[in-house]
Amino acid sequence: MEAQASGMRGSVLLLEDGVRVRHGAAPHLPDSWIRVVDGLEIGPKEGSCGTAAFTRKPAIASDIATDPRWVKYREAALAAGLRACWSVPFFSADGQVMGTFAQYYDRRRKPTAQELRNSKHAGHLAAIALQRHRNQIAIQESQHQLGLVYDHVADVLFELAVEPEGYRFVSVNPAFLKATGLPREIVVGRYVHEVIPEPSRSLVLRRYAEAIRSRDTVRWEEVTEYPTGARVGEVAVTPVFDERGQPAQLIGSVRDLTDRRQMENEVRQLQKLEAIGRLSGGIAHDFNNILAVILGVGNLLMRDIEDPALKAQLEEMLEAGRRGAKLTRQFLAFARKQVLQPQPLDLSATIQELQPLISRLLRADITLDLRLARGLPPVLGDPSQIEQVVLNLAVNARDAMPAGGTLTIEVAETTVDDRGAERLSLKPGRAVQLTVTDTGEGMTAETKRRIFEPFFTTKEAGKGTGLGLATVYGVVKQSGGAIEVDSEPGRGATFRILLPLAAGSVPASRERGDGRDSWGRGLSGTRILLVEDEPALRSAFSRMLERLKCQVAVAASGAEALTLVEGGTFTPDLLITDTVIPGLSGTELARRLTAANPKLKVLRMSGYTDPEINRAEDRLSQGTFLQKPFTIPELAEGVQRALNT
Repeated sequence: MEAQASGMRGSVLLLEDGVRVRHGAAPHLPDSWIRVVDGLEIGPKEGSCGTAAFTRKPAIASDIATDPRWVKYREAALAAGLRACWSVPFFSADGQVMGTFAQYYDRRRKPTAQELRNSKHAGHLAAIALQRHRNQIAIQESQHQLGLVYDHVADVLFELAVEPEGYRFVSVNPAFLKATGLPREIVVGRYVHEVIPEPSRSLVLRRYAEAIRSRDTVRWEEVTEYPTGARVGEVAVTPVFDERGQPAQLIGSVRDLTDRRQMENEVRQLQKLEAIGRLSGGIAHDFNNILAVILGVGNLLMRDIEDPALKAQLEEMLEAGRRGAKLTRQFLAFARKQVLQPQPLDLSATIQELQPLISRLLRADITLDLRLARGLPPVLGDPSQIEQVVLNLAVNARDAMPAGGTLTIEVAETTVDDRGAERLSLKPGRAVQLTVTDTGEGMTAETKRRIFEPFFTTKEAGKGTGLGLATVYGVVKQSGGAIEVDSEPGRGATFRILLPLAAGSVPASRERGDGRDSWGRGLSGTRILLVEDEPALRSAFSRMLERLKCQVAVAASGAEALTLVEGGTFTPDLLITDTVIPGLSGTELARRLTAANPKLKVLRMSGYTDPEINRAEDRLSQGTFLQKPFTIPELAEGVQRALNT
């Protein structure tokens, strides 16, 4: 335009936000003038360009010195050698003002009709160029945004070219490389059948063909083995066709479901364990009642029989009963229905005291490495049950190292974050972690999945009951903790147990008698109210107490016991009651009787209790509980302990 019009200097201004114009192009205008018009607000008296953009019509000033629209800018324009100016607006496709094209002259003059047509044509060309430029910027920005999504999205994304030889990888995003563990150079440019292993290869090729045949998105779930391990993915593939209708590309995405499926499997496993636990607990409770009669009556007979041969046979029967009682305790531990007597516990000190016993359990070719942090906050647990957990894990580790190795037991404080708390069903915060690691044979994924099931064992027949780790699981869960295991074949196993912190301090240790030689010395004349709803147990326990020379009154229910006492028929020194009895519970009975007679002592007994009842026992009668089944010496010790409380 400047070449075709002698003495003309052109300018393109761009409208910004519909309010002001900005310098676009003016190769021969003075910089001083460009600075004046850059940022000019449009309006009816804002020079030729500001007026044209505002009115949406050409604005012609044949003499800037006299044109009223140039009052604000006259001095600067004349100083820049500008005397005439006509400006035309140009528009976008939707009719919006995009800017102005102006022609400046150093002398007074009016445009000819042809010059005005040329200006409008130049403005139209400027609009086309500007729109193309903006489109290119928008495309680049869109590509940049798509690139950000492609590179940072968590889902796997890939593009395949459909070729006669197969489906060739054109591009894959970083999530693909991270999930599979494959480097980009052995994926991009190669065919699917060269990268994806069987059996997934056959599956995906069928699905790709299905997507092309149906001309629609196809979805499926698959499990593929990659260097990172087995990955479970939800795949979606969409075909893209060229202008001839031939398949050109496949665009695919994969949502990694590995962690979700693993969590679902863990939930199903927990539900399975819960179901088995409920069944085991119910059977064990009933079996405990049967054993209580066998052991109780057997102990009575043992004191009455003089014949050595009969005594030997009776001792065999009692030993079988004791083994049965131990078995039911393992059932109850797994079912989390045994009665615990939790107290603040120094876990490091407890394991240190167990060291001699652990060492005796291990073979000479196994090294014991204890890493016990000192000064840790106490945990809440039943000392005998926590000891059983450690011993069971030690025995499990010993059996996993037939060729010898190292057993490491570590105790340290840790913090459970929100994610870990959700995964392990714990409260977030501080906890104490017990870690037991062996260098043995390790476990397969299937063995690890079933490791806490009762009766599941990898040992040969006759070498194990399959209850050791089930017991560990039950005790830890009932103690409010969590347990998890890491293991691979040939790489040993690590069991991690998290236990909640206790509110109080560790109590002073005290010696515990086993009561085996005590047949109730000093209990003679003690008045005992026995409450038991099972007739056989009530009869057996009554005779056992009478053998201890106690005065015994019996009741089959809480209501009957309450009637005996409140009616003045019997005033007991000690109440012995089953925890779970029909009608008035043992806990409520104890509360009422002790409220009326604060000197009354209470001894509770049960095969198991629910956690709520267990917590009530801890508050109301700490240390006065007796686990069924029991022998006469154990009953005598329990009575003595209750009376001394």
